[in-house]
Amino acid sequence: MTRLFLALPIFAAMPLAAQDLSVAEIATLPRVIDSLCVDIYDLNGCENVFLLENEVETDTADLVILPDRRNDATDPMLIVREFAYNGAMWGMSPSLELDEETGRFYIHSEQIGIGRHPWFQTLTVREVDGRPAIIGYDYSTYDRAQGGGYSCSLNLITGDFSFNYYDVDPETGEETFSTDEAGLIDVAPVVLENWTAFGATPEPCNSSLNAFFAREM
Repeated sequence: MTRLFLALPIFAAMPLAAQDLSVAEIATLPRVIDSLCVDIYDLNGCENVFLLENEVETDTADLVILPDRRNDATDPMLIVREFAYNGAMWGMSPSLELDEETGRFYIHSEQIGIGRHPWFQTLTVREVDGRPAIIGYDYSTYDRAQGGGYSCSLNLITGDFSFNYYDVDPETGEETFSTDEAGLIDVAPVVLENWTAFGATPEPCNSSLNAFFAREM
């Protein structure tokens, strides 16, 4: 039997003319992590929210808010450098989510790719007194090695908070210890420009998270 081998073209990873980018686009588009169109202000149209990889500290993401592209204004409405954690592996990228019913949006951060204690963080954002501000903070983690977990929720408008942490028996899976607490504290919304990726965790989430980790000592 005669076999016929055809010479097939080899396609290399090279830019095509139809895909050419400008210098500005090449510098910016690869940095885009996520984007969202959300009506933050009572203006005509929605604001464009972007998470961009920081050019210097690549383990963080910048938060940028631009006016609606159909408006004449072109200047950014807000730029916050190193706003969110942005790891290099899967399970470490921040993201945006819109709540269409309330007009709020969420900025999610996570580190679930490696390590003993994967974690999740969500910031709830809406306009407060003419400025976009964080009005809710939620954080959770769990122990991959021994079991157990932790969660904390804080409303920065009302001051309501709740947290829980617990242990489980790694052999039986039964819960061996649990702490639940809820209450009310004096708080205020945090304007976005005052938040950073590695800033202080708000209370009482900070002290209760430390208590969760202290149980391992």
